Amino acid sequence: MKGEERNIAIREWWPLWTFLLIYLCTWIWGYSAPESLFPNHLPPFSQVNGETLFLGTTLDGKSMFHAIMYGGRMSLGWSLATTASLGLLGICVGGWMSFLAGDQKQYGPFQLIGTLIGFFLGAFYGFVLRKYDILLASESGLGNVLGQLCLSLILFLGIAILFTRMGKWLDKKLEFQWAFSWEEFWLWALQVLDSLPVLLLIITLAAVFQERSIGLIMALIALTSWVQIALLTRGLILKERDLPYIEASTMLGYSRFYIFRRHLLPNIMPAIFVVLALTIGRVIVAESSLGFLGLVEDMEGLGKLLSISRPKPQYPWLGILPGIFLIIVLLLIHVAGERLKLFGDKK
Repeated sequence: MKGEERNIAIREWWPLWTFLLIYLCTWIWGYSAPESLFPNHLPPFSQVNGETLFLGTTLDGKSMFHAIMYGGRMSLGWSLATTASLGLLGICVGGWMSFLAGDQKQYGPFQLIGTLIGFFLGAFYGFVLRKYDILLASESGLGNVLGQLCLSLILFLGIAILFTRMGKWLDKKLEFQWAFSWEEFWLWALQVLDSLPVLLLIITLAAVFQERSIGLIMALIALTSWVQIALLTRGLILKERDLPYIEASTMLGYSRFYIFRRHLLPNIMPAIFVVLALTIGRVIVAESSLGFLGLVEDMEGLGKLLSISRPKPQYPWLGILPGIFLIIVLLLIHVAGERLKLFGDKK
């Protein structure tokens, strides 16, 4: 019986296992950047010193196989980290909007103004002034980049909350109150952000920063792509928060954060995982597109390989082979996401 269940699991989840196997292969054969050891732009199945290069070489004499493995490791690694970051940000914002913030509806004009000022000042001090720290951290490894991004996010949230509290204090002192739904304001703001063309916005922000670092590009992708996760989290929590088990937990005196962490979050995570799985594919496409456009200079990812092949149409394998690898990875992620959705529907 266990053997049959294992065979069913392998058969149903083969896209996920295949994707994980490919990612493992990129770490095995693409752990370090390939060196230029062969003649330039050799076609596939070329013989060099008794060694068969099944995928040929790049324009600078690197093994195409190792270049694809290294580019795939970099693109997939950064995409997974970016997806995790935007997923965490979206869950926090969506949870705060729909449940953690409480049911307060009365807000004054100074609190609104203070929040807007704090939002823009927090973004300026957290990300614009600290962009060089983030760029320097990108040269030291993924862990340092995530640390700097977390520090920028804490600074951003701290300034925004400070100005919001100051505005609330002024409203209380001056007795300015009006019927204003804070949740509706944030919902309107998120819908506006969600309607913006993400790729064009990233290109514009990259031009403003005048940097072409992978760390900055991934940070921009995360900061412009978390809105859908936030809206999804809000919708799922609004569906769950009026159910009897949530009301029972509230009547027992548990805090909102405890109910969110202990009851709401485990019930909504399967649906969020489905969207995150599909988001990984969109982030990979965004990174590859920006690399193809030449906006990423410090990483030899899949987009960089495709960009290098653009001025050399007489050597078609330079673009076709990385493109095939990218298509296979995206198809596996898409099918795995659909399987995860079906699994969640069965549950």
